[in-house]
Amino acid sequence: MTFRKQVQNKNTSRRTCFDYAQALLSKQMYTSVTLSRKLTHRGYPDGEVSQVIEKCTSLNFLNDTQYSMMYVQSRIRKGFGPKKIYGELLQRGISKQIAVDHINQIHWHDVLDTMAQTRSVFAKMIQNASTNYTHRAKLYRYIISRGFGKSDFEYVTSSSSLS
Repeated sequence: MTFRKQVQNKNTSRRTCFDYAQALLSKQMYTSVTLSRKLTHRGYPDGEVSQVIEKCTSLNFLNDTQYSMMYVQSRIRKGFGPKKIYGELLQRGISKQIAVDHINQIHWHDVLDTMAQTRSVFAKMIQNASTNYTHRAKLYRYIISRGFGKSDFEYVTSSSSLS
């Protein structure tokens, strides 16, 4: 087989960029940035990738706003705070404005109250934090590592939330 026939066979057996994008989107949601990275990494030309991204967006296969809302809710259920979620959204290519809008819609004190009530480890840390400095420091590190801020720590350890 000649080199030209090998190239032709390879090109005809390869999926089109749009077909590959559809296959990816049928399995999970992507942002436009992450999908374009995947398509580019797969070897599709940049011009074709941008056309496919526009087509997927116009067909509502790609929706960064919807992705952002679902991602925020998912991460809240896993116990993460606004700072961590914001950083993860930016890494996934969500615009700063969309990320801020969705994060600001959440009542974070309600999230912290729910976490304290439903997670026995978190509730135990709160009880111990009122009596022991070491436990208080451990709770602070835990809250900060989950993406919450100092004001959230103060809210959790205030006398009203400890009782």
